[in-house]
Amino acid sequence: MSEHEPPSSQAFYWRAAGVLVLMVLAALLGLWLGNAPGRQATESPAATKTAAGPKTPVAEVAQDAQEPPLFFFANPRSGTDLAVVSDELKMAVRNGIHGFCIGVPLSWSAENAEAETVVQRIKALCAADPHANILLYIVLDPPATWLDAHPADTMQINSKPHPAACVASSVWRHDVTEAIDRLMDTVQQADPQQNVSGYVIAALEGGQWYHADGYDTSSANTEAYQVWLQRRYKTDEALSEAWGSESKALSLVSVPLKPVTGDTQQVFFELPDMRRNVDFLHFVSDSVAEAIEAVSAHIKQRGGPQTRVMAPYGYSFELTKNDAGHFSLIEIIDSEVDGFWSPVCYADRGLGGAGGFMGPVDSAMYHEKQWYILDDTRTGISQDPANGAISRIKGLRPEDVYRLQTRNYAEAVCHKLGLVWADTEPDGRLLDDEMWKRFGAMREKYQSVYSPPASPETQPAIEEHGIRPSDETTLCVVVDETSRFYQQCDEPLNTRLLIETRDSAIRCGVPVQFCLFQDLLEERAVHASVYVFCNLFHLTAAERDRLHEILARKKATAVWLYAPGYIDEKADVENISATTKMEVRAFDKPAKSGSKYLLTGRWLDKDEEFGNPALWQPLFYIVDASTNVIAKYKDSGNASVAVRFLEEGWASIYVADPSPSAGLFREILLLLEQHVYFRRTSVKQMDAAYFGPNLIAIHAGETGERLVDLDSTYDVQDILSPDIGWAKKQVFNLMMEAGETRILRLTPATEGSVP
Repeated sequence: MSEHEPPSSQAFYWRAAGVLVLMVLAALLGLWLGNAPGRQATESPAATKTAAGPKTPVAEVAQDAQEPPLFFFANPRSGTDLAVVSDELKMAVRNGIHGFCIGVPLSWSAENAEAETVVQRIKALCAADPHANILLYIVLDPPATWLDAHPADTMQINSKPHPAACVASSVWRHDVTEAIDRLMDTVQQADPQQNVSGYVIAALEGGQWYHADGYDTSSANTEAYQVWLQRRYKTDEALSEAWGSESKALSLVSVPLKPVTGDTQQVFFELPDMRRNVDFLHFVSDSVAEAIEAVSAHIKQRGGPQTRVMAPYGYSFELTKNDAGHFSLIEIIDSEVDGFWSPVCYADRGLGGAGGFMGPVDSAMYHEKQWYILDDTRTGISQDPANGAISRIKGLRPEDVYRLQTRNYAEAVCHKLGLVWADTEPDGRLLDDEMWKRFGAMREKYQSVYSPPASPETQPAIEEHGIRPSDETTLCVVVDETSRFYQQCDEPLNTRLLIETRDSAIRCGVPVQFCLFQDLLEERAVHASVYVFCNLFHLTAAERDRLHEILARKKATAVWLYAPGYIDEKADVENISATTKMEVRAFDKPAKSGSKYLLTGRWLDKDEEFGNPALWQPLFYIVDASTNVIAKYKDSGNASVAVRFLEEGWASIYVADPSPSAGLFREILLLLEQHVYFRRTSVKQMDAAYFGPNLIAIHAGETGERLVDLDSTYDVQDILSPDIGWAKKQVFNLMMEAGETRILRLTPATEGSVP
């Protein structure tokens, strides 16, 4: 069977029987390291310690190898100099880190009073490191004096002034470009200004371009919304037809009221009556994206095409409020913006956490853009600004901090992302010599992973026998931006379909990528064996046909979540049936989620429950006798998960319950005969795992043994612990502490390898 060929219906039954035979007993979950302070790290007894590591050596880094996209970020408060981070700068330079992102103030008046601070910071960086590669971090929020002078251009949230400018305001856009001009004039006069390679532009909540909860009803936003509607509908008559209302003048449209949801989650806006809400949410994201694009284009025009511009935007998985403004990434991903950055997930970033990506990081790569992970881990270290004394929070072990930082680095190196170590206050949180030595080692290993091999003859073998070629993956998690605008219920549903699905995919134990739906539809995305559609609620008939054709041609499997294709011109359950190729029905009243698995599997036992019980309107179930039902709702007994193998050559799996789990995803992958890189032991370990070019990184969720199955024979080397390795292994035991991270390089085993 080819890698992308789904099993037949008959094979499904044989596979289910095989899963039963291979089942191992369930056990209690282990303790998180955070609940067991003082536990000391232990080495795996299965590890073969060698001084030189595996027989196939790591290639020496060429002298002209490209510098890894690694930065140190600090944002000193206005009125201070770089003395507050000077020791951290010295540690960075000593350990080979030459990328620096430094906050500098904007001047909002012609006097340009901030110019001296800007020049001082650039000169101080260049004095500390003549080879410094500098990004200037600039916050585009105007001062209080500007907001007081421009009440019509100040955001109004819940009928109250909000201390931020409306980014759709033409007045703000004009004034912010003038402020940027003053800054760039200052940079050009600095010596040496050539070390400044670009800018990170920040605004709104936390500098991350998202809106506070609530609709902005300011005059500037209302006028911009009217202009947006004019571009979209052209005429008053077209607007009235779309909104299902009597003639409505575009010039008289106001910002709609934000609907309030109750305990029963009414998921979707009623169409066409509430299309004005759909349009407004779309406008909110477009207006933020347009602001980022306009500022980026202006910087490029002033500084030249080589000037890089980064923005913290595109948090499609993380931000659960649909009015956050982050859901027009596809509109700017091919613009003048060179890259994006985001922290790792705030909800599950602790020891043992998945540390999920906030956005579709692999889509950035498809468009030749760079995505950066901002590592803003709280280290417990601080420095007294009065006397320079360094202190640590009692009870917080440095080793635990290092493990989190290694987890974040593992994600970056496996997905070829940038990484930014941040002292955001700054408060001296990175004042640790040992920490920076580790960062220096990480830089060297990052460079070695992506440098050309020492011997060209070794490259074909690596490409042929690696975990996956660079243009393929096992699982691709697909998020749709447009569908979010049709949701009346946002946070409860998005927490399950976006955050929990993302984190479950990271715990599947297979190579995973994360992308935008448009990139799959336009075939920029990598070839995947299985595509998980998190929130594909809005789908036109033409898009559905195109998607089915792609799936059939790739002989792939689609895993549809909750309400795939439910909305075209209107909401209709028949659209779900057409999308999934299964007969689907909607409950006639609010119904409760929460299901139980019907098979006996490796990762889910028979009748084991998954999903969170909650009332949803609508909720769907499967009534198709031609499918293989593998789960049912606990409350109603109706089918909630079913599998169908299609004559066109692709497989359709519909998960109607909006609360899938990592265990369910692993079972689905096994039923599809996909290789999962972990076998079950006495405990059902659900570790976070990240895969890269001949790399597996594992972040342990709990203490214990895990059984790693590579599906081929490799020499295995821990890239950050060169004395740890396994020679000629396909399956090996790995003992790990909760929160520990191992990054394993795989080299195809040769005849000369020592077992």
